[in-house]
Amino acid sequence: TGIDADGTRFIWNPLMDVIRADGKYGDMTLIVKVDEFNRTPSTTAGNFWLPIIEEGRIPVPEAGEIVDVNRKVIFIFTVNEGAGYGGTVDIDTALRDRMDVNALIGYLDTKDEVNLILDRWGKQTGITREQAKQVVTAAQQVRSMAAQREVRSGISTRNILKAVEMTQYGLTLNEACHAIWTDGYPDEAQRERVTTAVNASIPTA
Repeated sequence: TGIDADGTRFIWNPLMDVIRADGKYGDMTLIVKVDEFNRTPSTTAGNFWLPIIEEGRIPVPEAGEIVDVNRKVIFIFTVNEGAGYGGTVDIDTALRDRMDVNALIGYLDTKDEVNLILDRWGKQTGITREQAKQVVTAAQQVRSMAAQREVRSGISTRNILKAVEMTQYGLTLNEACHAIWTDGYPDEAQRERVTTAVNASIPTA
């Protein structure tokens, strides 16, 4: 709500501006990405999203309206699921059943991950394609260990980029990978395995 010379009035938030059939975007095809969806309490999320997805409308008591949803809006919900992700909740079964497509997104392939490194940090750090391949190879080895439950988790693309970023502050690639990756594992046995993978792929000098 807002207050002006005419008194209190209702103001639509940006999300409702996008999804309303009579909103400012008309009948344009739009994509709404709801990131980290399962970090919202399941009941709260379900109560809000179920009528939008199932019925194409949502009651907004504050405005005294039942809002029709633009049917050209595409909703994408991203989640991290599993015991390794703290602070997450199970998605309500009824809500999950109403989602049209479930897609499991894994790691990028080698070429794409190398290209991402170069696009993001190539100019700033001077990293070469060969060095980027070395970093990706080391990360892939740790991911294989995680799949075999030899270490707690694999190396995310985010942590690959963090390690490369650190080289602009004077660390070698090897040192940066140890600082960002190795030291984050909870026990000596896991750290030793990650150390071996990093040192096997990335020169220490």
